[in-house]
Amino acid sequence: MDNVWPVLSGALAQERRMEVISNNLANVNTPGFKKEFAIFEGVSPIAPEPMGTRPVQATPTFGVLNEVRTNFSPGEIKETGEALDLAIDGDGFFPVRTPEGIRYTRNGSFVLNEQQQIVTKNGYPLLSGTDPLVLPAGVLRVDENGRIEVLPIEASRAPNEPGAPAIARGTAILEVGTIFLARFDDLNQLKKIGDSLYEPVNQVAQEILPEGVDASEPLGQTQSALDFKEQIPFAVGRIRQHALEMSNVNPVEEMVSMITVMRMYEAAQNALQTSDEVAGRAANDVGRV
Repeated sequence: MDNVWPVLSGALAQERRMEVISNNLANVNTPGFKKEFAIFEGVSPIAPEPMGTRPVQATPTFGVLNEVRTNFSPGEIKETGEALDLAIDGDGFFPVRTPEGIRYTRNGSFVLNEQQQIVTKNGYPLLSGTDPLVLPAGVLRVDENGRIEVLPIEASRAPNEPGAPAIARGTAILEVGTIFLARFDDLNQLKKIGDSLYEPVNQVAQEILPEGVDASEPLGQTQSALDFKEQIPFAVGRIRQHALEMSNVNPVEEMVSMITVMRMYEAAQNALQTSDEVAGRAANDVGRV
């Protein structure tokens, strides 16, 4: 029955691969979701033979899940028209504050909470340095460098509208803060923790500063607590307002992979059934002889 275990391990490995594919398909419409793929390896439970000797019998190999990695290739950027929908065009992650600390996400579907803070759909505040971003009432503008401005509702009215203030429109814009994207040297060391969030493992996030900003000087009270030595120029990622980065899952590819896994799993089942039948016949025939 020793020949059963390698086949069984292969079936279990394909079952785990099916779980990964199913999770990818379940998040095909999740903004910023990055698909996963399973990596397997063959493991022999028998110690290798000494140098210069021939093995007594063939060494079985067991299929074992080595790790599940994330494909960080960019997804399609889709225009939504929503002011709080932000897409990252290029490298970078949005920093958000969770009860467990600062985590990072590519999902730019944000909303306002009761405190007028920009938060994720799960209520985690988007950060500008170390502080949440609080918006006054008005028309929100976010440029590609992450700078956030709000045009108050009164100042956004046309001059001939009732109640329009008799002031210059250009002086009414309020500067709220700046979204500093974070980047990482090794994306494989980012751990998925659910809710489209990532936790860095054995590495520190590097802040991406807007062009023209001197990293050696603080940017005001909001940024005074940051370590600017860990920051780099805003040279990769750009923020696009009124848009979302969609999932990078290709549903057709995932369905093809699912069919392949099902066929391999079925083949393993047939092999196990055949092995069981052979073993049963051998026991019965030997008993009769």
